[in-house]
Amino acid sequence: MLQENTDDLQGRIDYLRVSFKTKDIDKVLDSVLGLKKEYLIDTLSGRHGYEGYFELDQIHCHYPKAEDFTKGAMIEMSGQGCRQFEAILEAQNRTWFDFLETCVLLQANFPRLDLAIDDFKTYLSIPKLIRKAEKGEVITWFRNYDSRSGGNLQDETSTGKTIYFGSKKSKVYFCFYEKNHEQAKKLNKDVEEFGSWNRYEIRVTDDRAKEAVKKLIEKKDLSHIAKGILKYQLTFINPKQRVESKKSNEQNKPNKYRSTVYKPWEYFLNDVGEVKITTEPKADFYEKTKAWLINSASASVRMVSEADEELGTDDLSSILQAEMKPKQEKM
Repeated sequence: MLQENTDDLQGRIDYLRVSFKTKDIDKVLDSVLGLKKEYLIDTLSGRHGYEGYFELDQIHCHYPKAEDFTKGAMIEMSGQGCRQFEAILEAQNRTWFDFLETCVLLQANFPRLDLAIDDFKTYLSIPKLIRKAEKGEVITWFRNYDSRSGGNLQDETSTGKTIYFGSKKSKVYFCFYEKNHEQAKKLNKDVEEFGSWNRYEIRVTDDRAKEAVKKLIEKKDLSHIAKGILKYQLTFINPKQRVESKKSNEQNKPNKYRSTVYKPWEYFLNDVGEVKITTEPKADFYEKTKAWLINSASASVRMVSEADEELGTDDLSSILQAEMKPKQEKM
């Protein structure tokens, strides 16, 4: 069985994109990944708008076009790439947390981060979670969910059930599925060969991913942070129970209802607190535009102003009469 000599729950990073301001690809390869360029393959590609990437199988380091001043280097790893990089980190005597801290020190952004928990005890039943969602027995920030199931009509075997919360376009997205069935289908093997195995995946992007990285560096525990995010976003409950009034003067009042946490969910998450990865709203609105004007265009504005004074023209005034777009007017 695949889970021999492992803990019941394993947290892991399962997909990663890290972008940098620097175009210095050698610096990113050497200081962040710890890889030498001469051992990598240079592949031309238009992926994500970059010119190409240096690759070590599923570990990619993208570089922008020379004339593109909006992008720096970007590291991308698929699930398999993350497993490969774990072996590299071990050889370097580093951890994921060391790697992430290096990225943060270089003022990196995190367009996407996927965390996953492999559950070899199957604390949760995916079919039961689907039924609970169908009955509305869930408290969550998400507005919608989806579920899927499949099977083989010839041998009547199941290919597993999956439930999704949120959408792939949202900043937080969950996917819970029966990993043993998925692997059995993928490798054309009997599901019994994989034993009990669920996977709970968390996809976060942009500012939410950046907050998750901060929490990971602070706690240095992948499983703990992943479960904390789940706990903050989602709670499965038992059917609401009616609470009858016992006082005679309250007999005419409507019955109250209460809900209790679904025991398997509570048992699965009972050792963690909620991990909030939302960011506080910023009221800067036009601050980025103002900063751009100061840093990138102020010298040009000064030049036009002095030209107006020297030549007796009024070009700057004409420029300031430009019509704003609706978005700028609202800001």
